[in-house]
Amino acid sequence: MNIRFGERVTSSDLKELGILKELLVQPATREVAYLVVQRGLFFGTDTLVPTEAVAGVTPDGIRLNQTAETISSQVQEISAPETQPRSSLIPPGFVPGEISPPLAAPNGTVSLDHDTPVETSDGRAVGRILSVTTADRRITEIVLKGGMAHPGRTFDAESIGHIEDNRIVLTIPAEALNAAG
Repeated sequence: MNIRFGERVTSSDLKELGILKELLVQPATREVAYLVVQRGLFFGTDTLVPTEAVAGVTPDGIRLNQTAETISSQVQEISAPETQPRSSLIPPGFVPGEISPPLAAPNGTVSLDHDTPVETSDGRAVGRILSVTTADRRITEIVLKGGMAHPGRTFDAESIGHIEDNRIVLTIPAEALNAAG
């Protein structure tokens, strides 16, 4: 399933929940654990949706297999005491006391979003993520944004050295990447 950042997310009862803002990933297994769904552009709120709730990707966006009410009830479980606050999950414009507190993400997950940089094994910037392809919730490839000077690139899971919070490092050095074109 190809997951693009910024896609609309709808529940099984066809209620629009927002847009895909981030993916929370277990770096060791490369399993996508949660979608971070943003509702509202200014002073919006974020909702963590477990990937088990994803029914599939349609031309209209990401469709969930759960109702909006079910998804809402799961937010409390995800924000349980065994989790820790993540600054990347604080909505833009957050002012304490104005809106609900920031979400807490499960320990051990890292965040990937539309602006996540990808670099070679020797530290050269390659680009930024456009989308992530998964199979059985595990990342199988990443697609980078293209630009005027170069087309987007696709890298399979074997090319990913490691995933950190909002950063992906490839196994490929810059020299080999340049030679490959």
